[in-house]
Amino acid sequence: MSSYAITCICIYAISAWVAFGFIDNEDIVQQQLTILHVKKENIYYLCKILFVWFFILILDILTVYYPILKGVFIRKVVVSDIIVALINHAIIGFLGVAVGSLFNSRLVKDRKMAILYLNIIIIISVVEKPLIQAFSFLKWITTLFPPAYLILDKIGTIDYVNPQNLFHLIYALVIALTYSIVLIIIFIKCMRKRAF
Repeated sequence: MSSYAITCICIYAISAWVAFGFIDNEDIVQQQLTILHVKKENIYYLCKILFVWFFILILDILTVYYPILKGVFIRKVVVSDIIVALINHAIIGFLGVAVGSLFNSRLVKDRKMAILYLNIIIIISVVEKPLIQAFSFLKWITTLFPPAYLILDKIGTIDYVNPQNLFHLIYALVIALTYSIVLIIIFIKCMRKRAF
């Protein structure tokens, strides 16, 4: 299971960047027409998020199954390993989509600063635990960052799925999912306030 921690990092970064690029991909006039057709801005923005996440889910499946098909693991992979890996990748991908969506051009006008902020957030949220261990005074600041390190830390220390480590992993996934939902609510509210 610890091998999947690295692929989780990749999925997290990729999903944030895909969301960052996709949210701005549609022309402003086309966005306005689509919102008029859908009649609800909330649904429109939520569908954009879910579309990106659907793409990431396909990538998740490929990421989890490719090493299994190549036979690169040192032990036999069981069904519980696959299920846990898929859920981890799906939720960390959802977290990445939620983070990346907040840096679109309507919310952060300066594109260079948006890229810089997004990269900083991705890096700090991945290395948060070692950062806190090295600089303990950063503990309260880093709690504001996405909890990607929780998932990475839990999946990185599991060799076999059992009830005890599964409980800790579910706890980390629930926190990450809750954080993602809060970010998406913030994204939708900010997009509604920042009119075209």
